[in-house]
Amino acid sequence: MLSFAPLTLFICVTEGELGDHEGTGGGWCAVHHVDGIRVLREGRKSPDLAIAKIDDHPTVHLSAAVGSTQRHHAGFNIEGIAFLGLCVHWRRHEKRAKGNDTQENYDGEKKRLDEPVDLHRNSSLSGTILQECRGRTQGPHSRRFLRHARRRSDQRYGRAVIVKSCHSDAARQRNLASRCAVNRAILHDLPQITPLRPPSGVNFPALPVFLNSSPWRVILKDLCTTLILILCFSTAPALAQGSAGDQTKKPLTIEAIFAEGGITGRPPEAAQWSPDGSKLSFVQRDDAGEHGELWYVDTATGEKKVLVSEAKLAALAPDATKIKDEREKERVTRYHVAAYVWSPDSKSLLFNSQGQLWIYSLENGTAVQFTSSPDPTQDPKFAPDGTHIAYVRKHNLFVQPMAAQDGKPLTADSDENILNGEVDWVYAEELSVRSNYFWSPNSKEIVFLQMNEKPVPTYPIVDWLPTHPKVDQEKYPKAGDPNPVVRVGVAATKGGKPKWITLTNDTDIYIPRFGWVRDGILWAEVLNRAQDTMDLYFVDAKSGHSRKVLTESSPGSWVDVNDVFRVLKSGDRFLWSSWRDGHTHLFLYSFDKQNPLGAEAKLDRQLEKGDYEVLSVEAVDENAVYFVANQGGYRQRNVFSVNLDGSGLRRLSQQDGWHSASFSENGAHWLDRYSNVTTPPQWAMCAVSGPCNKVWESRGVADYGLVAPKYLDFKADDGSTLYGQLFLPPDTPAGKIPVIVHVYGGPAAQLVTDAWEGTTGLFHQRLLREGFAIFTVDNRGTPYRGRAFSASIRHEFGAIELKDQLGSLTQVLAQYPQLDKDRVAMWGWSNGASMTLYAMTHSDAFKAGVSVAPVTDYRNYDTIYTERYMGLPKDNAKGYDEGAVTKTAAQLHGALLLVHGTSDDNVHFQNSVQMIDALIKADKHFELMIYPNKTHGIAGKSARTHLFQMIEEHFERELK
Repeated sequence: MLSFAPLTLFICVTEGELGDHEGTGGGWCAVHHVDGIRVLREGRKSPDLAIAKIDDHPTVHLSAAVGSTQRHHAGFNIEGIAFLGLCVHWRRHEKRAKGNDTQENYDGEKKRLDEPVDLHRNSSLSGTILQECRGRTQGPHSRRFLRHARRRSDQRYGRAVIVKSCHSDAARQRNLASRCAVNRAILHDLPQITPLRPPSGVNFPALPVFLNSSPWRVILKDLCTTLILILCFSTAPALAQGSAGDQTKKPLTIEAIFAEGGITGRPPEAAQWSPDGSKLSFVQRDDAGEHGELWYVDTATGEKKVLVSEAKLAALAPDATKIKDEREKERVTRYHVAAYVWSPDSKSLLFNSQGQLWIYSLENGTAVQFTSSPDPTQDPKFAPDGTHIAYVRKHNLFVQPMAAQDGKPLTADSDENILNGEVDWVYAEELSVRSNYFWSPNSKEIVFLQMNEKPVPTYPIVDWLPTHPKVDQEKYPKAGDPNPVVRVGVAATKGGKPKWITLTNDTDIYIPRFGWVRDGILWAEVLNRAQDTMDLYFVDAKSGHSRKVLTESSPGSWVDVNDVFRVLKSGDRFLWSSWRDGHTHLFLYSFDKQNPLGAEAKLDRQLEKGDYEVLSVEAVDENAVYFVANQGGYRQRNVFSVNLDGSGLRRLSQQDGWHSASFSENGAHWLDRYSNVTTPPQWAMCAVSGPCNKVWESRGVADYGLVAPKYLDFKADDGSTLYGQLFLPPDTPAGKIPVIVHVYGGPAAQLVTDAWEGTTGLFHQRLLREGFAIFTVDNRGTPYRGRAFSASIRHEFGAIELKDQLGSLTQVLAQYPQLDKDRVAMWGWSNGASMTLYAMTHSDAFKAGVSVAPVTDYRNYDTIYTERYMGLPKDNAKGYDEGAVTKTAAQLHGALLLVHGTSDDNVHFQNSVQMIDALIKADKHFELMIYPNKTHGIAGKSARTHLFQMIEEHFERELK
């Protein structure tokens, strides 16, 4: 196939009587600049479309869809020409007017299409787009065809281009033809073109097009209009960066992006280190999850082998996609529930297969069923000495000896509201609690948290699909509601009643973390309801006596849960984190080993400091701490180590981008999970003092020609630096570029990262090909920028965030004048959905918006998250009122698409229902899509494909 710069073909109608079906007159159209799988489009919403496919045998299938009901199709086999498009606006106006629009006339015209025609070309074709037509088709059919054509291009035609038809008056047509001619329309030596039949499934009547020999003209017989065929091209001045590479880009269809495994393939899951540090194990499945094996990498040799075969793994650890209940499926995948657990001696594995436990021996490759109760078990754990396994069943804690047939309960509460060692929804979601019990080092006792949910209100999750809907009552404390009442208990493995620990007289508290300092001594973090003070307690497990040894307080902001607490092997020091100096850093404390409750802990030293955040601690030994931080760039994540004396800070990860780490128990090796914005995830096993060996990598994306962002800095009105990124279309359109702002904006996540953005990022790459720009900025209130930056939104959701979004948008529009300030949209999910609604009801900057699963009034959201940032509703009624978008629905500007799943147990469907009611009462029109039984993530191939098709079509319709 020849390689040349993009070609543009115009059909200019010289007589006005060939109007559309509604008789507007002056119909004409143009094929836009084609780069292989994308067209740069200008004009208005509701364009008619044509679809062309370029396959491996340079065949172009072209369907021209114009007017309202009269549409045409023509196909050509073009040898040696990479791209050619034809769009003709045709109507048998005179015949219809005279009543002669007969089947006989039509059949005659159709027959003539089958006659061979010749077209010759110059041997040195090259050109760039010279002119594009702009306009708008009218009538209700064009929008419907737009959706039909786009879906066909996605699902059937593969490498597809979209072509627009336009209207103009006769003067404008002549002007266009003249400008084409001025630019040297050259028509020579074009090869023979053989007409083809329409592609399967496209039922448009054939178009009678005749291409005569020199001089080149298009003759449309039996029509009262002469069409002039003009091939406009010129040598591309920038041919070096022309379309040759673009022509080879793979298509980015929505179906492919959201298919099982997607573009980059399904990543490994359930990665774990064996306790002896000799093996890194993980589950690797095929894209559909139908076939999988448990693999391991030998740390000594780097050799990769199968640990558990496919047949055995299918029975012991079935794929989470097999779970039918959407809420349970999301819990397992979102919280990364372990598929298996290593035994302490590294000789066997414990599997939880659909609620029943199995022990798999690595020595002989056999599995023995360990539990057989009809009631499912969860969260199983080996005792440190390997003699027992503990688990939770029916809200109670059980222990079972390895040789026993069944377990014995350590707690015996029959009330469904009492959870012993089990995690409720709000602790799991907002405090990242994954387990609520822990073995003592000597295996003789278990410390656990009991949660009493009696005072917590319920929210109905309704399954609307059965004839008689089913209702599940979810315990869910909304802002200001009572929380579960919690207390710490200690149970002996041999049995007996638990011993209850009183840490404080205040019962309206959170206990997000606890465990063992050593045998007989406990530790626990206690967070007050306002979440601005956290106390660390040491407890004598035998007597129940406790002492507060450290207090972390942050008036005017909040205190995050401390995941850093580690007791060193010496038994007299522990690690702690704090943002007391404005950023989260590491601190080393000491205490009396012989009498831990004798005095408060003593600060020895701060281990590191600077204008960055420590994000997690991955390992501690007697010499160093290994941690992840954004030192060196807010958009980066890297792995570091620092000595316990505060010296020797060094970076372990090598490549710039986004790293997460998991260290072996002996600290000799670590798993490096890495990506950057254009490199999908890859795994490597690294020696702490040596090289890394690749374990797994995603399918490559080099053939997709992904666009890298322009990283930008902006200034907020208080002088703060805001970090943003701008993705521009890979080719420059003739007109201005519509902008889509992707937003989150809340305190739980940042979007501007040098990290692989998964399916969302690939969807944005698709939008780039469609001619949109994608802009993102992390406003004040987003995390990982230090206390002052994050806490700037304290007690006020919406106003500051929008101010930063609009200010940054103004700055980027000034820096890039090719962006169209009159065609800007916003979209977001969860907090980003709330921000989208807030922006569309508090400004007129956005012509369109998509809001997926929004909180519309924070009185509807849970206690822990909401009160951390907004306080209690009774103490901050003004802040809650001003952040509720339901109260400003009458101020909605722009075209809104509102989306929600009916089984969303995180941000309840109630939020969107309240917004719908407010919009209706305000006489505001909007679009709505609900997904039955889908949770907050609206997961699944069908739902995701449908959703993102809707989002794309919304932007196409409203911004083009």
